[in-house]
Formats: sequence, C-alpha cells, structure tokens
Amino acid sequence: MSDPLAEFAADMRRLRAECAWKSEQTHESLRRYLVEESWETLEAIDSGDPEHLREELGDLLLQVVFHARLADEDPDDPWDIDDVARDICAKLVRRHPHVFAVPPGDLVADRPDAAAVEARWEQDKSQEKGRTSVFDGVPRLWKISNTSSLSTSLRACSTAFGGL
Repeated sequence: MSDPLAEFAADMRRLRAECAWKSEQTHESLRRYLVEESWETLEAIDSGDPEHLREELGDLLLQVVFHARLADEDPDDPWDIDDVARDICAKLVRRHPHVFAVPPGDLVADRPDAAAVEARWEQDKSQEKGRTSVFDGVPRLWKISNTSSLSTSLRACSTAFGGL
C-alpha cells in the first residue's frame, strides 16, 4: 500500500532538485501563489462543485508541501512536512481537551457546544500568540492582498477592457 502524502513529498523533493523553476523559488517568491490558491479554493467552495474543490485543495496542499520542502533545505533550522503535521496534531489535541481528555468514543454529557468550543479556541490562540486584540496579526493580511498577482490581474483587466 502506498502513502500518497509521502509520495507527494518525495515528488516535491525531486522537482525541487531537477526543475529549474522550482529550484529557484523561495518562500518569498511563492507568496503570490499561496494567496492565489487560497482565493481559488474559496471560489471552489462557493461553486458548490466537489471536484473543483478537490482540485483546488490539491493546489493549496502543493503550496504547503512546497514551503515545507524549502524549509527542509534550510541549513540553520530545517523542518519538513512531517514536522508541520506533528505540530498541527499537537495543536488540535491541545485545543480540544473536551475531545482528547476522554477515551475515544465516550459520550460525555457535559461536552461544550460549538460556540463554547470556538470561544475556547480563540482564547487559547490569543494566549499562545500573545495577542490582545482581534486585530493583532490582521494588518499583514492587508499587505498580502496587494501582492503582485492581484496587481497583475487588475492591470490585465484594465488593459483588456480599455483602461478601466
């Protein structure tokens, strides 16, 4: 039996070594693609087409695996896709004590409702990140929205429609 994610990571390692374009990329040069693929995933969700969503989730996963591959090549502080997976698993367990503090399958009458779970998640996230405002971390997102991809798209539309 194959492990598709391990195969994917191995393919990315080979592409990084043997593909001229992929070998030149950096975290910074890939920013625009991460933003593009995120927006395309949102469009796929809005479309209601499960096959389209599956395709766009694959493209988004490509970005995650690509960035992890780049990080694995860092001589000073390498980490890989397995480290990313371990970290998110630990975070899920840490932020869901109502699930992981009890044996699997046990039904606990006093499990919190969805609103309480979300509030706890946000509280834990604020504490872990040292955030004091819901706007902490948001300004950077505004900067990302002005990536060259967006600028390029706007210029292309302007040219195509006679300088809107």
